[in-house]
Amino acid sequence: MIWLLAAGSAHAAAPSWEALAAQSGWRDLGERRSAIGPVNVRTKKLDDAGCVEGRATVDVPVASMMALARDMVSAVDWSQADLAESREIRRSGPDEFLLYQYYDAPGWTFTADRYWVIRGRASSRDTGGRYRYERVDATLHPAAHDAAMARSSRAIEPPVNYGEWLFDSGPEGTTVLYRSCTDVGGRLPDRLVHWLNTNQVPNMIADFVEEAAER
Repeated sequence: MIWLLAAGSAHAAAPSWEALAAQSGWRDLGERRSAIGPVNVRTKKLDDAGCVEGRATVDVPVASMMALARDMVSAVDWSQADLAESREIRRSGPDEFLLYQYYDAPGWTFTADRYWVIRGRASSRDTGGRYRYERVDATLHPAAHDAAMARSSRAIEPPVNYGEWLFDSGPEGTTVLYRSCTDVGGRLPDRLVHWLNTNQVPNMIADFVEEAAER
């Protein structure tokens, strides 16, 4: 699952999980307001792809977060992002699935739509849970690729697209951490990238938390 977060020119690459989790290289964008309270946002570059991180503490149990993580296909129903389509291609038990999604880029962005196939995995950790996703070549799944092309022959599959959600229980509540690395393909103005990082990421986290609270 991605939103338009960063522009770049990277080629398809395997996830760099250790580099993404490393504390070095981040640029702090400060605290942003959202429907669930403050969200701290920061960004960095990895292998020419843009990475973003958002962190918040909320009063929603880890179990509810993980229930939603296992149901990411439902994002089309509760996310404010402009997802036009979301469906599972295959599920391997309760914790792993292949997911196809199509993003209908708003006209004011003057950019092409995006689509992707990702492999999602949910897992337990000592203090909570994790949901990770990573890009799968959409051409390996012709039905998904054809569905995207039927919507728009100009739609772009991002060459870099991976990330994770971490949920940790603590004395002040559940810490929610979202971080991802993305090259959406094509070009986006720097001002648009900055706006997406500082506004859309907090809203995305808020959407997730509010929906998890209903689980």
